[in-house]
Amino acid sequence: MTPKLLPESIVLYLDLSTGILSKKMLQKGIEQFVKDKIKKIPNCTFSCFYFLKDTTPFLSEEFKDFKSIKNQINSDWKNRESSQSNFENGLFYCLSFLAQKAAQKAGNYRVIVITDSPSQKSSEYAEALMELVETVKNFPTFIDIIRVGGKERYSDDVKLRIISTLTSGGLFYAQNDKDFLGKFVALAKNKILPDLRAEGGQEIDPEKKLYYENVAKMLQPAEANVGPCLICGKDLCEYCTLPEDKLVCPLCNQPYHECCAALYTWKKNIGLKHIFRCVNCEGLVKMNERRVYEINGEPYPGDESPHLEETAELEGEETWNPETDMTTSSEAEEPAKIEEEKSKEESVKVPETSSNGEVKQIGKVKVKRGLFGFQPIGMADDEEESNKPESTTAEKEQEPKMTEEEKLALARKKLAERRKKKKVKNGIRICKVCSHHLKPDERICPKCGSPAF
Repeated sequence: MTPKLLPESIVLYLDLSTGILSKKMLQKGIEQFVKDKIKKIPNCTFSCFYFLKDTTPFLSEEFKDFKSIKNQINSDWKNRESSQSNFENGLFYCLSFLAQKAAQKAGNYRVIVITDSPSQKSSEYAEALMELVETVKNFPTFIDIIRVGGKERYSDDVKLRIISTLTSGGLFYAQNDKDFLGKFVALAKNKILPDLRAEGGQEIDPEKKLYYENVAKMLQPAEANVGPCLICGKDLCEYCTLPEDKLVCPLCNQPYHECCAALYTWKKNIGLKHIFRCVNCEGLVKMNERRVYEINGEPYPGDESPHLEETAELEGEETWNPETDMTTSSEAEEPAKIEEEKSKEESVKVPETSSNGEVKQIGKVKVKRGLFGFQPIGMADDEEESNKPESTTAEKEQEPKMTEEEKLALARKKLAERRKKKKVKNGIRICKVCSHHLKPDERICPKCGSPAF
């Protein structure tokens, strides 16, 4: 199946300060690149970025043809910064602009840097840039860099290589005008990030989760009669059958059922289960993460305690307390009697042997747990033991596991019960985050902005 070609937003970052590349050759390369790109993806936009002489960053408006780009370059060619490279500052600016666009519309976002000298900025600038590159690369964002010049090596080669590799781009070296033209035009080739998850898309580093949550907009409670759900196309949600199950996209005001949106974002997300693109406007929207897991019948990460059973076992074990040795014998006798009375009888198998040393049968000895460990108190009855049910590992493995439909049915039931408990006496509810008193019809806390659930 051929992947869908998304529209591209391309920023041409001109970081030229030595005069090695002439304006004529630059415009010739841009013209050929734009023509080839529009043939491949007609819905493309192009913009130019550079610094002016007073180091003011300038980003042109977005164009769809070469003529507009050419006019823009001609008007500012003599006013641009040509004394030093501001690579880190400029790329940071370009990525911030594209990240803002990516939050509002799906697409491929590209920066093509044409540079002819290394930057002299400190390492702090590079570290800040790397942090942003690692964050926005999943939008997806591609960075290609063309270094124009006659040298074989530059002081920032490693930095440029890392940046281009992280964003599935490339680093290219052009010795002269002819090399530049060939390498630049070749970048008109379409770029697509491979799917790294079973449901498609990219994995997002948990450390970047907060960034995407801040960029995405929360689905808002809907007013009455907002129309059918964008996903299921019906007015009443068939999942929970509750009329108050309506939310709207804050960007385009289109309605969703909360349940339908939770089921949709579980499989069609950006790499975080509760953040997805609106079906209508493609803007980044989000839901309450815990509620998404609840509706899909899955445990919320962090709610499970992997060491719970181990802790429970440790709590039941006897431990030595140094203060016990300081008690008198009379004080210790009473706990010993209580322990003996509460001790449980257990049985262990011991072999019975004949006079010649052969094993005759396997008997069972009743033992009790006292202050000094287990002590035998008699023989267990074989019939009594045989009547006790034994659970084997095979039987435990044969226990039926819940299917996906059963999980969803259970989640539907829990969801309905939770929503019925929303309204308490006198219609007063309390926000679980800030304890603010909520009105019966408030779905979002007006004080802290948390969902009321």
